[in-house]
Amino acid sequence: MSEPTVDRDAWARLIAELVRTRAKGNKAAFARMVDLKAARTVDRWLAKEVNVNAESVRKVANGLGLSLVELLAQVGYIKPDDESMRALAATIASDRAAIAYVRAQDDLPSNVRSEIEASLVKTVEEHERALMALAERMVDLARRTGGAA
Repeated sequence: MSEPTVDRDAWARLIAELVRTRAKGNKAAFARMVDLKAARTVDRWLAKEVNVNAESVRKVANGLGLSLVELLAQVGYIKPDDESMRALAATIASDRAAIAYVRAQDDLPSNVRSEIEASLVKTVEEHERALMALAERMVDLARRTGGAA
């Protein structure tokens, strides 16, 4: 069984869209948002010059407040067909809905909403780390067993 990879075409399309929508087309600003050391990395992603690893996807997800699971699936790194992954992805989606719900509660003072949101964000991040650990364990098991899970 081969090691999971990020589809360069899908990644380039995703990054182009995120640079446009999140950084108003400014690649240097985007690089700062996702904690890259050099804006040149964004250029290389867009030109499909380099292989992208899960850590790069995680940086983009965390820097922009996006779901790691959704991004990994969107760029072909994981296939969300495993029951454990589907369940955890559903939990993360539910957590994100909860955050949106809290943000919409205009009758609460903004500092209270911010505290609740911060707590929920931490929970989402913990769930996403758990999902990544699960994915890594599954890949490791597949490698050790020659693909027979």
